[in-house]
Amino acid sequence: MCVSVYRYIYWKVDIVDFIQSLADPSERIFSRGADFLQRAAVFVSRHRCRRLIVFVRREILAQMKARLERLRETLSGKRWQEIWHLADSTLSIFLFFPSMVFYWRGIWDLYGVYIAPHESPERQWWIVTGFGACSIAGYFAAPLLSHLLSYTRSKVVRVIATRAYLYAFAVLAMAYWRGVWCVADSYLLALGWPVCVAGLCISHGFLLVLRCSRTTIFPPFLVNLDTRRDVLSVSTCFRTQVKWREASSVVRYSLDSIFTQFFILTMTIISWRSSLSLLDVFVYPDDWLVSNLVSVGAGVTATIVLFALETTLSRVGVYVERNWRWLRLVYEDAVYVITFGAVSLIWRGAWNLNVIYIITDPKVGGWVNLGIGSVLLLSLQLMSFAGCCGCAYDGRDRVAADAIYPTKYLRRYFRTKQQQATSDVTPSISSREMTTSSAESREEGIWTVSTGTSNDVITDETDVTGSSLTDENRASRSDAASSPITYI
Repeated sequence: MCVSVYRYIYWKVDIVDFIQSLADPSERIFSRGADFLQRAAVFVSRHRCRRLIVFVRREILAQMKARLERLRETLSGKRWQEIWHLADSTLSIFLFFPSMVFYWRGIWDLYGVYIAPHESPERQWWIVTGFGACSIAGYFAAPLLSHLLSYTRSKVVRVIATRAYLYAFAVLAMAYWRGVWCVADSYLLALGWPVCVAGLCISHGFLLVLRCSRTTIFPPFLVNLDTRRDVLSVSTCFRTQVKWREASSVVRYSLDSIFTQFFILTMTIISWRSSLSLLDVFVYPDDWLVSNLVSVGAGVTATIVLFALETTLSRVGVYVERNWRWLRLVYEDAVYVITFGAVSLIWRGAWNLNVIYIITDPKVGGWVNLGIGSVLLLSLQLMSFAGCCGCAYDGRDRVAADAIYPTKYLRRYFRTKQQQATSDVTPSISSREMTTSSAESREEGIWTVSTGTSNDVITDETDVTGSSLTDENRASRSDAASSPITYI
């Protein structure tokens, strides 16, 4: 304000001098007049036009935002949902799934290069298994980190902390996968395909009995976004909740975590290794290249067919749930057993073709694949593919009317108003409970961990209402997506 007054007085005196100089027919008249006009133009452009520029810019941005919102509402119509469904399925097959293959193959090869490379293969496998067993710490680090993040509202801090945790846990989890996989190769599956059949039946049978068979499902039938609010929620087999000041609660949660990590995950790995070994035996065993091409071709075809039938399968699931609730779990398990077969085919073919054609050297190929996979997963916000600890629980959530596989990616943004209204109901998860009752939990020194997963596939970090999920709310969310499968 003082600067403006000073300039006004300065230019007022300058105007008087300019008028007085008009009486003196001198060349200074033109120079002083030009200097005055230049300074006046600079003053107007800086102080007068600035408000106009800001106003015009705000109006343009407001109009663009309104048009984008109308476009979003148009694209959220029911007719467009089929297009987004097709787009999500395409992305899952040709982008999300290859990203996971790159990451997994890269870190898998690097373990063989850098961890006890001079030891015997059997000893190296056990060392890698022991290193991967340290991933049990993730079951305790996740709720601790979630508790600490409840004290901050900074989105940047939350993003950096969660991504760092997911990546660190993924490194340990992949070590456990490789160790158990190689040990199974040496001691179980080397005895022939009958042992593979027995291993598959026993391991998958345990998972079905314990209602954890969905843990065997991986991309492209799974989209687990890192932006969901319960990304640090641990899903254990018996869904134990923990209160850290109660010794009995800590013991129950610890035992449940140990059982989930070392039994459920081990059964999942044996199921995968048995199924892939059977494919090695029966799918063109004499021609490795043809075998893998047939495997990936059959896997992609089966995946496309299942995605095309997804709406039909979902509606059948809703009908079964309404009329024969007891049959709903059997139906869901049957669908996911077929899905597991398709996933095994596409993973076997894609993995082996990656090894054959993308830098066969374990060291160079490992770093290249790991770099590509890490960049893709982090940029697509899909590090949860490899970094979520816990297991999936069969039959926990209601069957959605439009999707049975948790693959919503674009559909999370372009969703109908009805879906927006129903999906704003937030699940009862640890991070949400600590946000809504942080004062009470801090006073009592108690913070709980809910092991359930949300019914919506992607819960954005900004969708926080602080309400718990009641039975009525669960019923109102029948058209939301299936729950994400959290896995290690």
